[in-house]
Amino acid sequence: MKAGTVTSVFVQVGASTAKLARLKPGAMLPTYAGPLGRETEIENFGTVLCIAGCYGIASILPIAAR
Repeated sequence: MKAGTVTSVFVQVGASTAKLARLKPGAMLPTYAGPLGRETEIENFGTVLCIAGCYGIASILPIAAR
């Protein structure tokens, strides 16, 4: 990732996410809200298995990427 950028992972389910899906990588958005909520903290426990399904996949990806 490049500094000053945001990577979004989403499920295409409606009109808004369909518009997002049509954007090309590197496209600019005029506004962006987020991240919202509290950050998940993961201690250094060695190998960690992250499991998610459906909508949880989008929220667990940035956590697993750390």
